[in-house]
Amino acid sequence: MHKEKDTLSEKKKACGMNRGELFSYAELTYGTKPEYLWASTPDAAVLRHSENKKWYAIVMNIPADRLGLDGKDMVDVVNIKCGAVMTGSLLMCDGIFPAYHMNKERWVSVLLGDSADSEQVKALLQMSYDMTLSPSERSKVRKGPKEWLVPANPKVYDIEKHFAEEGEIFWKQKCKAKVGDTVYIYMGAPRSEILCKCSVTETDIPNVNIISDNSVDKVMRLKLVREFDGEFPLSRLREHGVYSVRCARGVPESLSRELEAF
Repeated sequence: MHKEKDTLSEKKKACGMNRGELFSYAELTYGTKPEYLWASTPDAAVLRHSENKKWYAIVMNIPADRLGLDGKDMVDVVNIKCGAVMTGSLLMCDGIFPAYHMNKERWVSVLLGDSADSEQVKALLQMSYDMTLSPSERSKVRKGPKEWLVPANPKVYDIEKHFAEEGEIFWKQKCKAKVGDTVYIYMGAPRSEILCKCSVTETDIPNVNIISDNSVDKVMRLKLVREFDGEFPLSRLREHGVYSVRCARGVPESLSRELEAF
């Protein structure tokens, strides 16, 4: 966490986009426009889902010292929702602070600024949007193949050896993967990088003597598409809002574009 006060000029370079760009992106991507709800704070705006009316972002203009920064200059921040497990990791990043006027275990405040990296804010906004979807909205979102990031422990399973021998592997099915989806396998420490890209060829296979882990009920079959050689370490994933891969999760749009273009 931020143990010392940082100068505002340093933090403005850390992460974010300006509020106008954020609103334009939200309207284009999610079809939502800012709503100004409070007469006492006319510049504060919320972004929320059209169906369930839940807020997935709140943009405010607040004094810099409310974030622990030096000075009382007014700055724009966006509050985004995140899982309690992720909060600690996010707060270690420049430009991300304990949530202002929100639950500090499940929300964080992200400093906005014209000179910052807009891709990180887009990734965080996508995470917040996904977390506040209703079940019915989630069912509508899945219209085609999906991309997943799944973790692997190098001390437990030699994936490269099995792919070299068979060209495909069975993998525990801890996500709602479907045939045709793409799975990127993330190799944990000490490598901490995306190892390979796979295609899902079969799902919902009963785990009958396939994987030794008795807690796994179903497995899926993965076919190797391509391997990576250190091009996507955790440091690069963090640029897209991926600060850890502890369980199966979707691939942020910005990271997906880089993976496909590589």
